[in-house]
Amino acid sequence: MRYLNMRKQAASSASWVKDKHKVDSILTANADKNFVKRIKTPDQYPKMDLGNGDSATHKMAWGEDDKGAAYVYPTIVHDTVTNSLKQLNNQEAWQHAIKNKEYIKFNDTKEADWFSRKYKAVWGKQYWDEQ
Repeated sequence: MRYLNMRKQAASSASWVKDKHKVDSILTANADKNFVKRIKTPDQYPKMDLGNGDSATHKMAWGEDDKGAAYVYPTIVHDTVTNSLKQLNNQEAWQHAIKNKEYIKFNDTKEADWFSRKYKAVWGKQYWDEQ
């Protein structure tokens, strides 16, 4: 039984490393976007109090256009003038994302959904395991 648990942990670690590299690659390709900067360097941005001792620099959503392309975008946006964060509903967030080019485009919904859940891998395995 102990050997089996060690194999599962090793497989989980290998999967996390693979996902982390994929996430890193996607984030690097989109490094100019404000929400990506907040993902990569959250300590350099304000945090939003979510209650219960939790805080966030962003939350992610994804949607699909009428051509089947999928987009990941933040629902917490950064006002660079006031250096504050604001939670938007999905419709407002989508409109903000399109207007400000604050999204990452994916070929399909499966990839967008995967990224919207796994992007926290860049912060460490413990965040990847939560998803």
